[in-house]
Amino acid sequence: MKPIETKSLVLLQHHLKLLRLPTIHDECQKLAARCAQENVDHLAYLLQLYELELLDREKRSAQRRLRAARFPNQKTLDDFKFESQPSLNRLLVSELLRCQYIEQRESARTEATAMNTRRGDSKTVFTDMGTPFHRRLLTAP
Repeated sequence: MKPIETKSLVLLQHHLKLLRLPTIHDECQKLAARCAQENVDHLAYLLQLYELELLDREKRSAQRRLRAARFPNQKTLDDFKFESQPSLNRLLVSELLRCQYIEQRESARTEATAMNTRRGDSKTVFTDMGTPFHRRLLTAP
């Protein structure tokens, strides 16, 4: 690299850090090299760089909102022992986790309370259902 390019790169990295663009900061050199090999023009390079930044921001935002939801203990239904609660309909729970009731504008709680679960078990089931539901809302256009 030429000394001018090195100075430019250091200055660019500094500006990106001040502007709080971490993904662009981390990816600009790698993407620039790849775009140079593929003879991509400047605007296409910038577009790819900004798309990476936006995708990363959306991902971090979704993670932040999931943490803010404060779901107690990260439990999953994979850990749940359906044998300990025979009245719990495993098929219905699996269906509810697909979140199709959202598109059909139905109440999941009405469906799930029909399963006659004990108080603690239903809390575990609803907590686990909350995560895919919340992810679904976060990724909705």
